[in-house]
Amino acid sequence: MLAKIEPFWSWLTPIAWTGYILFVDGWIWHRRGESPISNDRAEMVFLALVSVPLWTIFEQYNKHALFNWHYVGLPETLLVRYFGYLWAFATIWPAVLITAEAVGAIRDRRAPAYRRLDPARIPLDAIAWTCWTRSTPSTAPSRCGAICAPAIRGGWSISWVPGSCAA
Repeated sequence: MLAKIEPFWSWLTPIAWTGYILFVDGWIWHRRGESPISNDRAEMVFLALVSVPLWTIFEQYNKHALFNWHYVGLPETLLVRYFGYLWAFATIWPAVLITAEAVGAIRDRRAPAYRRLDPARIPLDAIAWTCWTRSTPSTAPSRCGAICAPAIRGGWSISWVPGSCAA
């Protein structure tokens, strides 16, 4: 990357995250005998598709309220740049899932029991909390980006904590 060799210079994020996802998925498969990509392809495709609009929302918060980062070295052609955005954004939630699965595989070599069960319903108050933490910062003035950042970044995680929402 430091030598600015193409395509790695302009495409580092999607290439690196795709490689990470494939490598860790292979490690999980080797350790457990199953993995998200080999056993749950539909879920991984769904996560990749959902990851794009979810990360786009977060990018808009950054652009208009947080001002935490910006991108350099992007392709000049707009269509190529948008393809890069789509590819990079599509790797975010799958990488989160793969990382969680890897942590689970480190702790236990067996396949988790929840993969054989129907997923539980999400409680209504968890959905309400998530919607509130996502919509409130967008209505606040842009100068409160530092104040709103914890709600933006932590809103999803709080609603996923087991026992934090009564069913």
